[in-house]
Amino acid sequence: MASLLLSLAQPGSNSTQGQVPTHPALTGVATIGLPVQPADLVVTPNGARLYVIALAIDRVFAINAFNNTVQDNPIQVGRGPAALTVSPDGAEVYVANSSEGTVSSIDTGNDKVMETPISVGQRPEGMVASWNGAFLYVANAGPGTVTVVDLATRRVVGEPIKIGAIPRGMALSRDGKRLYVASQVSGFVSVIDTSSRAVIGSPIPVKGPGGLALNAEGDRLYVTSSADNTLVVVDTVTSKVIAGPVDVGSTPGHVAVSGTRVYVANRGAGTVSVLDAATAAPVGPPVDVGVNPVDIEATADRVYVSDSNGAVWVGAIGA
Repeated sequence: MASLLLSLAQPGSNSTQGQVPTHPALTGVATIGLPVQPADLVVTPNGARLYVIALAIDRVFAINAFNNTVQDNPIQVGRGPAALTVSPDGAEVYVANSSEGTVSSIDTGNDKVMETPISVGQRPEGMVASWNGAFLYVANAGPGTVTVVDLATRRVVGEPIKIGAIPRGMALSRDGKRLYVASQVSGFVSVIDTSSRAVIGSPIPVKGPGGLALNAEGDRLYVTSSADNTLVVVDTVTSKVIAGPVDVGSTPGHVAVSGTRVYVANRGAGTVSVLDAATAAPVGPPVDVGVNPVDIEATADRVYVSDSNGAVWVGAIGA
């Protein structure tokens, strides 16, 4: 790997660790080994825990992010877990079970599944929780809809919101008023008014949109395009593309933002592209992170990438 991780295994962990600076903005510091291929991952708001889907066994791994140790007994969830998101207070992790059309909830205090799964739509494969913890928005890839769940009652609210084909990527504005949903096959990003639960304006055209992420100010939406290996930047006030397409790596998928940097997981290249959040200009060369980076999450000082080769790559954010 280009990050040149040193093989210094920690007692009781599955990770290797090192401190070899190889990139101006992102340096690999650990690789956490897993016994099966990981898929989506999420990090709790305090940065203490990682949760990673093990699709082949319908389970979720919990990882201590401070020492990179993996919990011995992965958490049994529903069939075909496809996406994760976490409540704003970090108390719950929600799991979209694609094969059975439900959402499970994991109590992060004891890493046990809570209550009965919530029935949503066919093939739920994207989720985001509202910043006030009141609602969960679920993208159903089968019918091309978004389901809204009231987290106080654990019940679906209203009718499914019809959008485009195969919705997965989602992002919610900080004030909770606008929900952005990428429909990969239809080739656009829909904007939903969360108060009326209706699509507003015209869809934002993006060829093969995949991952979505907003900057801290909420005025910029970053959208990856797996169809032409690029990223575009959308002004959320006008819903117009204002930067890009910017070349990234092959088959970009998920995208994450931390401070002044945007991080793109390039599934076909085994790399992460680092971009300046203000200009969308590349910051240094792509960073090698594995074989097939599936998902990416960023905190204030760390970037986590799940790789289908059976590991979670950990990078330290630099200048």
